[in-house]
Amino acid sequence: MWTPRINKWSDAEEVFEFMKTNAFAVLVSESGHQPVATHLPVLVEKKDDTFVITTHIAKANPHWQLLDKGRVLVIFSAPHAYISPSLYEHSRNVPTWNYIAVHAFGHAELHTDHPMLLSILESTIVNYEENYLAQWKVLDQDYVKAMLDEIVGITIHVDEWTAKEKLSQNKSQGERSRIADHLLDSEKNHEQEIGRRMKEKDD
Repeated sequence: MWTPRINKWSDAEEVFEFMKTNAFAVLVSESGHQPVATHLPVLVEKKDDTFVITTHIAKANPHWQLLDKGRVLVIFSAPHAYISPSLYEHSRNVPTWNYIAVHAFGHAELHTDHPMLLSILESTIVNYEENYLAQWKVLDQDYVKAMLDEIVGITIHVDEWTAKEKLSQNKSQGERSRIADHLLDSEKNHEQEIGRRMKEKDD
């Protein structure tokens, strides 16, 4: 991800929280002749000084067979907003887009043993809908085992990450304030979120 110095986001704790909050990610790897991508809900943990990403994929999805062939990329993204040139002080400007994204790289470790898969699934349940855990615990065990046979667990130890906040940092304080106010007045939640983040960065 091309990241000009002015847009670089280097606060590891903030990046970690962003990844956890925007954890419906895109897992990307190569098949030898073209990229392959799968959209997945993931779990993100911080262990020592690194990030660990955990998820699972359907065994019917052939993507999992490529994951241990080399490094993989996990893309986290969420809010974004169109920025109109009408918000700038001068007419000699063009439209652009503000957004936040994180690219995390690492090697994937695959899991097919039931105890590990159960751990991954139950951690996912607790993260996304803890109240469902009680129902999960009383499901017929043959049904659960059949489900476990149809998935592959994935653990990625992140060895490199790049984070980008494109928030009109190259514009004047007045322009940034005008853009943020405009986005906060939007009816679109993702534009409001960018507006709030811009305000936070300028405070």
